[in-house]
Amino acid sequence: MIFRNLFRNQDTTDLRNPAPWFRSLFSYEATSGERVTVESSLGVPTVYRCVNILANSVAMLPFQTFKKTAKGRERDKAHQVSFVLERRPNPYQSP
Repeated sequence: MIFRNLFRNQDTTDLRNPAPWFRSLFSYEATSGERVTVESSLGVPTVYRCVNILANSVAMLPFQTFKKTAKGRERDKAHQVSFVLERRPNPYQSP
């Protein structure tokens, strides 16, 4: 029975008509029946401000590359990702 359900034909879905499991990843149905999405929740000033504070706090964290050593870890400035994270990802962006 499990194999029959696993390999059965399923309806094709797209972003205009997503499958229920996909919709549940990006939204939440409140007890009132109202669907809450990222966009609708950011319309609430308190939620927007909380997200803003968290995003700004994470943006202030330094991105540094480290390598494991026998004593623990040490900074790895020679790693190829180090320049991208710490200096400049490309000519159009700053870190």
